[in-house]
Amino acid sequence: MVDKHIIAAIAESGIAADDAQDMAERVFGAVLSSLAAGRTVQIPGVCRLRAPRKPAWVPGTLKRQAVEQRKVGIVHPAIIEKGAPYDVAKPIDPQVSSHAWGQAIRAAAEGQGQ
Repeated sequence: MVDKHIIAAIAESGIAADDAQDMAERVFGAVLSSLAAGRTVQIPGVCRLRAPRKPAWVPGTLKRQAVEQRKVGIVHPAIIEKGAPYDVAKPIDPQVSSHAWGQAIRAAAEGQGQ
């Protein structure tokens, strides 16, 4: 089943919802068959998809059996949005903060001892 948001986005262009679903299923089916055939798929403005064939160990065989599998990987993902720069609070250095904490505990202990 194709994501309903993708179908809704296609349907916004004036295509009927059933036709949009059929179109999306055909496109993603073609993507899947291309990846299974070992070809790279370019999604314009988003990324490239690859599914190289690699060996994987069969669980429970103590590395005596392997299978070849294809796992989809994203290559060269695109930045689709970049916000404006903003200020971030300076992170607390753990060594400095623990040192300051230790000094505060010593000072409190000395104040009670008098």
